Order: sequence, then structure tokens, then C-alpha cells
Amino acid sequence: YESIRRHLHANPELSTLETETAAFVAEHLRGLQAFDEIHTGIGGTGVVGVMRNGEGRCVLLRADMDGLPVRERTGLEWASRKRMRDVSGEVKDVM
Repeated sequence: YESIRRHLHANPELSTLETETAAFVAEHLRGLQAFDEIHTGIGGTGVVGVMRNGEGRCVLLRADMDGLPVRERTGLEWASRKRMRDVSGEVKDVM
């Protein structure tokens, strides 16, 4: 999972604009072949994977996928160098 973490870290997207991130996550979940259902476009760019285990209680895991409008200065090999236009049209660094 190190390669997934590095890929997502190097390729962040601003809130409500995470289309590539959502597609990456959905494709990864499909590849696991462990989910009964995969839903995309939830609330715009959200992804939901459903695993069924009979009747009764269930567990929900929620994770944010959006990057922050900040320039990364870590110097890491996989550091984000991405800039993107936000919803107002302003180009920003994204981390």
C-alpha cells in the first residue's frame, strides 16, 4: 500500500474537485474483489464500498480524499507539486 499512499500524496485534488482521486479509489476497491457494491458520485465525488456479512450490525469507515490549498515543502520524493484551479477559478498549490 506504500505505492498507493505515495500516488495519492503526490496527486492531491481540492475539495469537490477530487474526480481523479475518486476514480483511483473506486478502481482500487473494484480490484480487491471484496465489495458487494461500489457506488461513486456520492455527494459529488464520494465513493462508497459495501461489504455484506449477513443481517445485523454494520461498520462504516469514512475518509476524506481532498487535498489542502497549501504548497508542500517537505522535499519528499513523492511530494505534491500540483497546482489546480479551485471552484472560484483561482489557481492554487495543492497538498
